[in-house]
Parts: sequence; C-alpha cells; structure tokens
Amino acid sequence: MQNIVNNLKGGWDCCEEKAIVPYFNMEKKLLVMDLDGTLLRDDKTISDYTLNIFSHLDRSKVKICLASGRCEQMMKIYADLLKSDYVISSNGAVVKKWDSQQLTRHITLEPKTLYDIVKFLKYNKINYMMYSAEKMYCSSYTEEFKKRFRAYENICHLMGKEEKLECINLEEYKEELPENIVKLVAYEKDKDKMTLFQSMLESEFAEKVACESTGYGLLNVAAYNVSKEIAVESVREFYKIEKKNTYIFGDYSNDLSMFSCGDNKIAVANAQEEVKLKATEIILSNNEDGIAHYIKQKNI
Repeated sequence: MQNIVNNLKGGWDCCEEKAIVPYFNMEKKLLVMDLDGTLLRDDKTISDYTLNIFSHLDRSKVKICLASGRCEQMMKIYADLLKSDYVISSNGAVVKKWDSQQLTRHITLEPKTLYDIVKFLKYNKINYMMYSAEKMYCSSYTEEFKKRFRAYENICHLMGKEEKLECINLEEYKEELPENIVKLVAYEKDKDKMTLFQSMLESEFAEKVACESTGYGLLNVAAYNVSKEIAVESVREFYKIEKKNTYIFGDYSNDLSMFSCGDNKIAVANAQEEVKLKATEIILSNNEDGIAHYIKQKNI
C-alpha cells in the first residue's frame, strides 16, 4: 500500500487513501480537580492566591471540571467561585454543564435495590443520607447532620457567599422512597456495623451497586456503572481535548480511576501513597496551594 504523505499544499486530498484521524482541539486544555484534600485546604476553603491564579486563566483555552464524591449541593460554592465549565458530583453519578445547568449524565439506583438497602439500614439503626441531582434526604435530622450543614454554610459565608442547605427529613416524608436517587451514604462509626453493611452489599447487590469508603465511618453506595473515569471521559470527549492536554489532580483512592483519562496524573503531597505511586507528578499539598503553583509553573 502506498505510503500516505501529507502534502502541505493539497492536504489529505492528494492521497490515494485517506487516514481516519479523530478531531482534537489542539489548543484547549482540561483541568480536572478533586475537591477535598486536593483543591480545598483542610478548612474547606480556597485561598485567595488560588482564586487569583484561576482568574487569570484564558478560559477560551482552559476548561475547568470539578470532580468529587460530594453531592452537587455541597459543590455549588466552589463551582461558582471558579466559574467551572463542568461539575461531576457523587463520584460520577451526575455530570452537569455548569453554565447552562444541563445534565449530561445521570445514573440512578434501581428503586427495588434502594428499598432493600434502606430496609437493612433501618433494621440495623444505621444513619444515612440519600441524594438526587436536586435534593438531599436524611434518615433523621441528627445533630451530626446539622453540624455538616452548618459547617458548609459557614464556609460559604467566609468565602463571601450565602448558601442555605435544605435537607428533607425522611422521618417526616409521607410518600414512598424518593425517586431518582443517585447516591446513598451510610454514616456509622461502629466498625462491626459498617463491615456487616458492606458485606451485605457485596453478597446481595454485587452486580447492581458499587460501594466505596469516602472517609472514616462513611460508605458511599451508587449504581454499579458509576465512576469518575467514565464521567471525566465524557467531558474530555465533549471538548475534544487530547489526553496530553488533560490534567487530573487527586489525593484519594476514588480519584485513581480518573488517571486513565489524562497523561498528566498529578497527586498532591498529602495524597495517599497508592495515589502517589500511580501519579506522573507530585506537587505541593492542598494546604500549600499545590494546584495553583503547578498551573503557574507550567504556564497553563
């Protein structure tokens, strides 16, 4: 077969055979950032230095995507401050184009599966929260949940925004279980109870749900086909951005799946060891504005 030669004057039309080349935007770059422990400092704020660095990005060429295990309601303050292009919430169950608020991915738990899981949690007296793309629900309005809501509202206040979280108390919910639930999070500090719950999920719902720990005493449950990797890949493909121009920042094991979406796999200094081992670069910690310094250093 005759070699394909790209004639600068005639382009590909001069060739007897045409190569099928996927279209990529060679100029655009994609920054994908986890929040807690990565972009956010330990006090859950974004420093003025980081905000300043982001404000000077050429947003016609640099796209920002936040990707977190958090529900969207608790990502809003950061998405607004950074003028995010995309927000991936609930570990990839929900993907939203932020300026238009258009849902581009929305993976829910099966109603029967959710019913059986909630039944188990109630029987074992394990507190939980459930999330749809728009609403939050709690098993009961405990002091622990109240503290979480107040903490987020206080952070918003510190960063110059007033946000009020609304959570529906399921003890007062008169209907059947809510519809379109994308994520359930169990809250239990008793290790034996949590182990029992996780074992039940793995034995009864292995082909229907994916579960992972997102912190001490927390177990996240979502549909089996939910992952940050699939969500990030959908954003990258939307913008037609090459992997070499895609930068993934993370600190925790639930960020590892995203690393396959970009050539630049970046761990903050405070990341788990398994994340550092798979990273191509290790930067300053979340408390040292690691991402902002990296952006400045690389002249992104």
